[in-house]
Amino acid sequence: LWRVRSEARDVLDRYRFAAGWRPAAARSIPLEYQPAFRVADVTLGEFRSDAGAPVAAWRERLVRHADEICENRLSFFDLESHFLGAPIDWNRDHFSNKPAPLAYAPWIDYRDTRITGDCKLVWEPTRHHQFVVLARAFRATGDRRYADKLWEQMASWLDANPFGRGMNWRSGPTCHSQAISQVAARALRTGSRQPPCGNAAADSSSPRQLCPYSG
Repeated sequence: LWRVRSEARDVLDRYRFAAGWRPAAARSIPLEYQPAFRVADVTLGEFRSDAGAPVAAWRERLVRHADEICENRLSFFDLESHFLGAPIDWNRDHFSNKPAPLAYAPWIDYRDTRITGDCKLVWEPTRHHQFVVLARAFRATGDRRYADKLWEQMASWLDANPFGRGMNWRSGPTCHSQAISQVAARALRTGSRQPPCGNAAADSSSPRQLCPYSG
C-alpha cells in the first residue's frame, strides 16, 4: 500500500512540478533571524590579526581551504582541488565529466551510471560542506568575500536545480547533510548582509525548501 501511494504521488507531483508548484515553507526566516544556539564562541573577525603560532597555523589552513572554494575548487573522493566550473556545474559527475539529467527527479535511475554518471560524485558538492568552511573563514577573519561567495554558490545551486528536477532532488542522505550544512553556515555567517547577487531566496529559504526531494 505504501509503495502504491508513493507511485501515485510521484505521478501527480510530476504534473504539479511542471506547472511550477512547490511546497510552501512552514514559515519564512527573516534576514535578521538569530539562531537559538551557537556553534562557536568567536566574534566576527576575532582571528583577523596575528596570534600565537598554533592559531596562526590553523587560520592559514582555513584561509587556504576557503580561498580554493572561492575559486570553485573542491576536493572530494579522488578529486583534489578540482575546478567545478563558473558557476559551479551542480549536475555533473566531475570525475568522468558526465552530465546528469535534469529530468523529473523521482524517475531518474541514479544507479545507472550510463545515464547519471556516479551518483555520489554528483551529490557530494550538493551536500554543501564547503558552505561551512566559507562561513568559518568569514567568522574567523571578518573577510566579506567569504560570505559573498557563500551567497553566490547558494544562489547558483537554486538556479541550477529547479524544484523536483534533477539528481540533486533525489537523495535522502544528501538532504540531511545539506540541511546540517545550511544550519551551521547560517549560524556562523551571522553579521553578513543580504547577498550581493540579489537572490533573497537564498537566505529566506528554510532547510526544508533546500532539501532534495527523496521520495
